[in-house]
Amino acid sequence: MNVGLVILGGRGILRKDFSSPSGYYDLTSYVEEVAKYISDVCARNDIEFSGKMMATSEDEVLDLNIDKLDLLVVLPLSPIHDHWLHALFSKGIPLLILCPSLDEVISHGNVCLPYFVRDSHKILKILPFTEARANFKVVYSRDELIHEVKAYKAYFKVTSSRILCVGNPNPLVEPLHSKELNYAVVRLLKEKFGIFVRYV
Repeated sequence: MNVGLVILGGRGILRKDFSSPSGYYDLTSYVEEVAKYISDVCARNDIEFSGKMMATSEDEVLDLNIDKLDLLVVLPLSPIHDHWLHALFSKGIPLLILCPSLDEVISHGNVCLPYFVRDSHKILKILPFTEARANFKVVYSRDELIHEVKAYKAYFKVTSSRILCVGNPNPLVEPLHSKELNYAVVRLLKEKFGIFVRYV
């Protein structure tokens, strides 16, 4: 599994500097700390980490080369617009959005994220998706991020599985021994998880 990190905006106000004159500060050290944390999580769980990317405009979001990633961790900072998150979501890669803790950073990410979540849920209700395989989840702490990365790794193992079926799948469902039901179970596996099934 291949995980990447994208930083949107890259600026904000560190909580410890909140009493300083207003303005956006360079958050390079904070971003590096988060990137190292994600890299360490991936290394401990046998996951490939592709490094970090930064986008400072909607056009740069659209230009991001993330097609080979299986999961994208997003760190929304400042200055951004919720359109940037929609543009990233349109690329069809599952997103784990790490909302910066207000105890650490104050940024547009804390403001724009609720609009993205609200609008995305409305859109998913309107459009006729039967199964949203490329979805997003918002996490609010690094500990929560660890659990979600591990969970997605397990999900990824299932969805990237290949089943070789020798003969027909009669023994799959007990006690009915129904060919029709067993073929329906195979179809359900393919539709729900995208599992590849081949008969020989």
